Amino acid sequence: MKMRQVKFLSIVGVSENSQNIQQHQQNNGYDMVSEQQQQKLTSEQLQSIYDDYKIALKNQDFEKTKLILNQYREIDLVNKIDPSQRQISTYIAVQGPDDYIALQTLELLFDFGANLNYKDQLGQSILFYICRDGRLRLLDFILSTNTVNVNDQDRYGQTPLFYAARDNRYEIVIRLIQYGIDINMVDKLSSQTALFYAANGGHVEICKVLIENGCNPGHVDSSKKNALFFARKYNRKEVIDLFNNCFNKNKDDMSKNSGGNDNSKGEAPRSQLQKKKFKDLPKQSYKLIFTDNQGNQRELNSIEFQKFQLEYPEVANLIVNADELIDDTIINQIKDDDTWEKIAKKVLGIIWKSKGAHLFHQPVDQKKYGISDYYEIVTKPIDFGTIKNKLNSNVYSCCQEFYDDVMQVFENCILYNGETSEVGQIGQNIKLEFENQLELTLLKKYL
Repeated sequence: MKMRQVKFLSIVGVSENSQNIQQHQQNNGYDMVSEQQQQKLTSEQLQSIYDDYKIALKNQDFEKTKLILNQYREIDLVNKIDPSQRQISTYIAVQGPDDYIALQTLELLFDFGANLNYKDQLGQSILFYICRDGRLRLLDFILSTNTVNVNDQDRYGQTPLFYAARDNRYEIVIRLIQYGIDINMVDKLSSQTALFYAANGGHVEICKVLIENGCNPGHVDSSKKNALFFARKYNRKEVIDLFNNCFNKNKDDMSKNSGGNDNSKGEAPRSQLQKKKFKDLPKQSYKLIFTDNQGNQRELNSIEFQKFQLEYPEVANLIVNADELIDDTIINQIKDDDTWEKIAKKVLGIIWKSKGAHLFHQPVDQKKYGISDYYEIVTKPIDFGTIKNKLNSNVYSCCQEFYDDVMQVFENCILYNGETSEVGQIGQNIKLEFENQLELTLLKKYL
């Protein structure tokens, strides 16, 4: 018996034909079109079909979406890659606002052969988007298909758990844990676990469930900082209390296991010795030094310090209670704390290596590209190389100036080349990468 071979037509690259697509559309509906007729459609007609399909998806018009898919079964509409976003139609479906229609549509696309494991330019499948947005119904559906891996990592080494933890999606975190996600997996950016993102955001319930399910609260990242450091940095009181209770419990357990001593030789723990060391120091070791514009330094007098306490109570409390609040770990962490300039250099380094970024490494060479009107149209020229030099020379007084320069590169690109050109598409893709890095590296908080 001969098996019928199913053919999938590409949306682009089909030979030209003068047949008009209006033959296949009647009364705002669609008639069934034979495989032979579909093969005769021009590339423009196929693109028009795809555009109608995308509009139906974005409007969450389920019936029209179903109608188009049924009519053009031989065209692989569901897996067609959008050139601007490098995504397929499932990404549109899962971002629809109505949860029920989004689920209904995703089930339909899956029935038509949609690849649930397709990854966009960031290496993220729709699983990442679903977890980030807290769409539990959609998550339950794709998990039920047994076609996705909850431990998938994107180009930053992050799993869907990172995004759920960052955006405080408690139910999503619970479900991912139930499906066996690795909660101690570290990312490629800073060797951090999802716990760091939850602690940074002050999401105490997520921190609690991660720790209870085996996430290591003492893990340190590539800068030798733990998640508690970031909770302290952003004054996440509930998270700080959770970590302190956790660490104290661990100390008590260690003490019980060693017969009341943390050290088999009967020595005091290092942290206790360190605190004793601080307490043995004379009080004048803690001083608040004022530096004027000329670089001259002097210690604040008592009246000036009282004024300082009123204006900056949290900092003053740290100084007054240094014995209790400061240990050698915190001191080392503060010394290593990244400034926005360091983070900006890291972000620039990442987009510098993006596909097509070489076009923006240097000022536009009109002779090289055979153009003569670039600097007439683009009145604010800027490039990544110039931005890099400004960063290295400490020209920027704030992060906003750096951000404005980078965004100006993309504005110039679109202004001269247009959004739909090849260069314009490259610029938009790198812009998307830049905006994603602002979130991932927390550089955005400096803006």
